[in-house]
Amino acid sequence: ELQGGGVRALAVAADAAREQDVQRVRRQVEQKLGQIDILVNNVGIARYAPFFELTLKDYDWMMNTNMRSTFLFTQAFLGPMVGSGAGWVVFVASVSGLFGFPGETAYCASKHAQVGFAKALDREVCDKGVKVSVIAPGGVNTEHAFGTGRTPGDASLQGFLEAEDVAQSVVFAVTLPPKARAFLIGLRPMAEGYYA
Repeated sequence: ELQGGGVRALAVAADAAREQDVQRVRRQVEQKLGQIDILVNNVGIARYAPFFELTLKDYDWMMNTNMRSTFLFTQAFLGPMVGSGAGWVVFVASVSGLFGFPGETAYCASKHAQVGFAKALDREVCDKGVKVSVIAPGGVNTEHAFGTGRTPGDASLQGFLEAEDVAQSVVFAVTLPPKARAFLIGLRPMAEGYYA
């Protein structure tokens, strides 16, 4: 679809939590497309369950997928941005990275880790011309957590944000004027209550 619209695009199947796979993605992307100016870390999985129902396997699955992938992809693509003095690293985190919710202990931990990583990275690379943004959406109407806490056809999904809403926030962050940067964009569906 992208190529049909005149855009150069490349799809690479990989396990985002495996260092070898991420390095293979980097090599293929650089070979086909050249240097990457915008990295969007948009990997996320969850198991929603009370703490005492979670296993170490659940924890490792969420932390490795959500945070390890963030570290690996940022490590793979950030260097050339710093070298050129420009670029954007965007983290699609979650409102669960800003607040704690019952039934989401390990997921919240993984997303809090992602937000903390982004905060520290912003301080390291801002003076090098690289912008860092965190998009923190509430519920999004996707297949996220189907079978691990959410059910297809759940009526509440209809009140959630759409994936396109989150994508528009990413576009907003990376198209701000050169002197501006948006570090945190909180994005909430109207159907969700306020959390403090």
